Amino acid sequence: MTWAIYFGTSLLMVIVAYFFFYSFYWMATILFGVLYKPPKFDSKSSSEVKDILVLLPAYKPNRFFLTVLESLTKSIEGQSHIKPIILLQEASPDLSLAVKQFDFYTLEKAFSHLSGNPYHHALKFLSAHIAAQTERGIWSPSHVVILDKDNLVDGDFFHELEAGFKSGYDLVQGQRLPLAAQNATQSFDATSEALNDVMFRAAKSKLGMMLEISGSGFGVRYDIFADAVAGLDGVAPGMDKNLMVGLLKHNLKSVYNPRAKVFEEKTESEAAIKKQRTRWLGVQYYIAMRYGWQLILFGLKTGRLSPIDYAISLYRPPRSLQLFVVPILAVAESIILAIYGKLPYSIPGMLLSLGMLFIAFVLFISHTNGWKNLSAMMFKLPKFALNNLFSMLEGVKSKNRGKFLHTEHQANGANEKRKS
Repeated sequence: MTWAIYFGTSLLMVIVAYFFFYSFYWMATILFGVLYKPPKFDSKSSSEVKDILVLLPAYKPNRFFLTVLESLTKSIEGQSHIKPIILLQEASPDLSLAVKQFDFYTLEKAFSHLSGNPYHHALKFLSAHIAAQTERGIWSPSHVVILDKDNLVDGDFFHELEAGFKSGYDLVQGQRLPLAAQNATQSFDATSEALNDVMFRAAKSKLGMMLEISGSGFGVRYDIFADAVAGLDGVAPGMDKNLMVGLLKHNLKSVYNPRAKVFEEKTESEAAIKKQRTRWLGVQYYIAMRYGWQLILFGLKTGRLSPIDYAISLYRPPRSLQLFVVPILAVAESIILAIYGKLPYSIPGMLLSLGMLFIAFVLFISHTNGWKNLSAMMFKLPKFALNNLFSMLEGVKSKNRGKFLHTEHQANGANEKRKS
């Protein structure tokens, strides 16, 4: 019985310490994130920019992809050094023909017959093709930009990325914004993306650390990209967090530039967002388990904080689950204090965690002006939290390794929100 009490108390203390640490981490990153101001780039810098290759891997694209290409055409008009490369995967013959009317460099290739993550195969195929074309002297790439098949680019997107490159940044991450957020699910998806921007991109840029890339809307030096793609783990169920491991091998200079905007349709159904979260959380915890300690040791060996910070970020709980669990545990802690007058540990960790989350939450909602969608999302928070828990458990299963779980969006034509 004594051992059972000791084990239970020890487990409780670990849980409290875990949520306390990540509540502090959340509050600290939000604080630095809301204080971040994107730099004014040095237009007179001599950093060389040659060809910028825009990679658009498109798996089973629909007709909205043509709208994406129209926005791309307008945004690169008169800039011959910006070269889109389209990789169609399992596109219909009619759509393939329509895409080729844009006169962009277009490739067609299927990877579904290969084992491993098809998105990784697509990136490795593109990287090898670029290397071959570069060797022939057809291209002279200094940077590559990654876009998704549903990304509508703002008119100044490439100008803002290139300004960052010319100012000496090796990687520039733009801001992904929703075309619309018409229901609670889309609002949750958009809020999650905005939270990522503040915590993992703005805050890290403020602190001078390597930011965490999004899945698209970023540009990076070609040589760094090629090296990171070559090292992709084919078993990982996603892409961006996998690519981050390769990027962190380089002591690169990165910046978050919210002036470089892309617009995308947010996930509109609960089934789609569950599939999306299964991929995201699956790759997060796979990379954490497979590479977490390697990143920490690499950071200690090289004296760099960014790899260690990224490992810490990977071990975090799903935020919706944290928002759901911490208040419950704080109430339980209050009841124990009221009945027994003390806790099994020295400080009221869950009550302090709740206070830190409250501060972070108010700062974030005020910073992003998200009050109008708050009630609808909070009402559905328990459901989102439980769905994320199930998605996390599903995502780390061995059957999802080596897969890329695609999610489809239905664009609603809200193109007026971007500049032409």
